Amino acid sequence: MIPLKDSNPTERFPIVTVLFMAMSILVYLYEVALGEGRGEYFIGAFALVPARLFHARRSRGHYPQG
Repeated sequence: MIPLKDSNPTERFPIVTVLFMAMSILVYLYEVALGEGRGEYFIGAFALVPARLFHARRSRGHYPQG
């Protein structure tokens, strides 16, 4: 269940949460404005791809070859 309210009131404005939301919206709008072909390149260039991450670590010797 999603809580609708809380018993302890918030004392400060959630500025970091709002900034993360604003940054996400701006990146999404930028990606959409690029168009179909360039948008896919943007995602491929800046997205976190687990295969690339783990392959890079394995090739540098962080994980034993098995």
